Amino acid sequence: RAAALARAADDASSSEGGVALAEVERLVRWLEEAGHVPPQQLVVESGPAYPLQKFDLKTPGRLVADAAKDAGLAYVLEKDGESTVFSQDDLAALLTAKALGSLF
Repeated sequence: RAAALARAADDASSSEGGVALAEVERLVRWLEEAGHVPPQQLVVESGPAYPLQKFDLKTPGRLVADAAKDAGLAYVLEKDGESTVFSQDDLAALLTAKALGSLF
């Protein structure tokens, strides 16, 4: 976790003073694949509960969106070639949000 976070922070210092949304999603994907995101945070109900309830896995983009909402951060998905750049404080707020299981 620390190595991935350090890479994201290094990218933050080298690009426009923040971490791009794509890098945050890549970090969350890596954390998910490495098993650092609690399973209950990855599952979302889909469809009606009766007669058969279905569940889907959240994508890294959905996890980031949920975490941004929990942390009270506004962000823009890629629109007109621009996407949100998160500051290091915003990145810390995302990674400690309930939607990601308070990873750190």
